[in-house]
Amino acid sequence: MKFAGESPPLYDKIQTGQFATSTTAQQLTQKGTGLVRLYNPDSSITIYYGDSTVTTSNGMPLPPGAERIVFVKNISMLYVVAASGTPTLAYEVYS
Repeated sequence: MKFAGESPPLYDKIQTGQFATSTTAQQLTQKGTGLVRLYNPDSSITIYYGDSTVTTSNGMPLPPGAERIVFVKNISMLYVVAASGTPTLAYEVYS
């Protein structure tokens, strides 16, 4: 049984990388299952993430300089779209 405030499980591997986004929704094609840390290193452009229908209107915003941690069955379940331009999304996958 898990309790609130409990430490997360230990992970054996870490995979890092970067993904070029655009104003068209794109699937994260990297492999990886478990805890995913998304980071937006751009200084002015918000990146949105969600499922295959993600848009700037319905996606979860990742503002400039922000990071989010999500648990996913596979990182390729996530799609991203940029508010403008082609900012890069940095990620880490712990498994």
